[in-house]
Amino acid sequence: MPNAFGQRKQKLINDRNVSTDTTYSSEHIERLLEDIPILGQNILHNWDFRSPVNQRGQAMYTNNTNTTIYSIDRWMIRGGTLEVISGAIRFTQTFLTTNLLQRLDFAHLYLGKQVSMSVMVNNDVFSRTFNMPINNSSGTGDFSLGANLVGNVWRNSNGTIDVQLRILGVNPIDIQAAKLELGPVSTLANDPPVDRRRELLNCLPYQLSIRPQDSTSGWVRPSTVGIVNQNGILDMQIPIPVPLRITPAITMQSNWRLIHVNSNARLVVTNIVHVATSAVLVTVRVTAENLIVGGAYLLEANNDPNANIIFDANL
Repeated sequence: MPNAFGQRKQKLINDRNVSTDTTYSSEHIERLLEDIPILGQNILHNWDFRSPVNQRGQAMYTNNTNTTIYSIDRWMIRGGTLEVISGAIRFTQTFLTTNLLQRLDFAHLYLGKQVSMSVMVNNDVFSRTFNMPINNSSGTGDFSLGANLVGNVWRNSNGTIDVQLRILGVNPIDIQAAKLELGPVSTLANDPPVDRRRELLNCLPYQLSIRPQDSTSGWVRPSTVGIVNQNGILDMQIPIPVPLRITPAITMQSNWRLIHVNSNARLVVTNIVHVATSAVLVTVRVTAENLIVGGAYLLEANNDPNANIIFDANL
């Protein structure tokens, strides 16, 4: 079964000389599990660009600098434009070094292991087999993945791993899928379309987005009510479907408001900050003018279909 980060656990107990009358507790069995994916499983999250998870909701992400920004879930861009189009993502160079990359944690699981990296472009699959870097601040060097695309895997000084794709030239490339897997053989061509619901669950520990779901009125209410305390502070607890991997940074985009449960009065939200995180809730402090002590409020997007609250727990 996948763990909270979407990586399949493999029972090492099967590789041991265990007698048939040996009894293991569930705690003992858990200690005999390892997070290394099985052969053929994609180590990358959100790998099927024909139907990508895109919680931030933008159709296009542009970065004209040599730093990285997040785009579709789990993928960063450096010096380029990523556009979500029908059946692919379109990646265009806008800077001298244009990279599409995903950062992996649990890097110790892959040290020195033989892996195959592959991409699908125009229904053709290009792949390369290599060994993962062992030392910090080291990498594989560039390797070809088709005519105008190169791959590169770099192990950072903090032990995380960047799996990178880089464009050669100014022409955009439509990428349909990408894969990193154990072993010497690429199996990307045989993979069925992604189960998007499962892929969303893989992405949620890294990022959770609250966005309007009603395209007509453009608002949605998280299933929570907050009550203003005696000091005029409004803390609200927002349920989360899976635990976030770290304490999230919170970004409020576009317009949000509070609606008083009894009077239906509406107040414009000026800020939302993080207070606490548990396995099932994120507590946020919501700021607005003229809050009523003891008043109960709902949080909603202010008739704005682009409104978004992002809980960012990415690497």
